[in-house]
Amino acid sequence: MTGPAPISPAAARALADLLTYPSPGLADRARAATAGLPPSVACPALRCADALAALGQGAAEELYTATFDLRPAVSPYLGLHLCGEGPRRNALLAYLAGAYAEAGHAAGPELPDHVAEVLGFLANAGGSDLARELAAEALRPAALRMLAALPAENPYRGALEALLDALGADRTGEVPP
Repeated sequence: MTGPAPISPAAARALADLLTYPSPGLADRARAATAGLPPSVACPALRCADALAALGQGAAEELYTATFDLRPAVSPYLGLHLCGEGPRRNALLAYLAGAYAEAGHAAGPELPDHVAEVLGFLANAGGSDLARELAAEALRPAALRMLAALPAENPYRGALEALLDALGADRTGEVPP
């Protein structure tokens, strides 16, 4: 495969931070990380960060848990969207862990198929074939499914909208099965 990287490293880093468990200073980090990104990515990402900051740390943590941990349709684990629970997902996890290690990408605290871990890898992987494949075949369809399952008032919609715009994904089509 050839062509441009599937997502800019700056966008991948900013969105990885937004789509992981909230930590203090998230809004300030998002402002710094989104500087220079296209408005179609920066604006919804900042909308998410500002909403989380307005909630306060404790409420933002509760919202993250309620959004991603208690709603299977919005699980941040791409393998659950693509493979379900079981041997196919286990194979994906093993493959991703090996691919990350081979590329010199340091493993983070989450499982390798967590959206933030995948974005962290994409931030470092540039335009590699694996990065393109992960973006197109895993990240895009899972993000579309997650976005479709979120209520309109959930601040994390902004982060998912920014992610899909950063991937150049069409959000008007059908959600992949």
